[in-house]
Amino acid sequence: MHQERGGLLEEAFYCGLTMVVPDLLYERELESDNGPLLRKLDLGVVALNPDEDPMEASGELSFAALHEGLSRIWNHPRRRLPKPEVMARLQRWAPG
Repeated sequence: MHQERGGLLEEAFYCGLTMVVPDLLYERELESDNGPLLRKLDLGVVALNPDEDPMEASGELSFAALHEGLSRIWNHPRRRLPKPEVMARLQRWAPG
């Protein structure tokens, strides 16, 4: 977390924002380091269901926008998304 590097970790939780991370990210990257502190600070950990996509369900974004956004995320060198899920969504949102 950038806030930790900047010495603002605890302060970030006191500014009125709700902070949540996916369960997979928490388990793989946060739990062993500072997970207990983050949970004490009220970090939310949510289970992601591959069948749920709030951005898609909202109807506010076109499939083209979802496809472009997910493609950008997937092409980033530090991606951490499960390949089968990404490929399924990209196929579902593919133009044409």
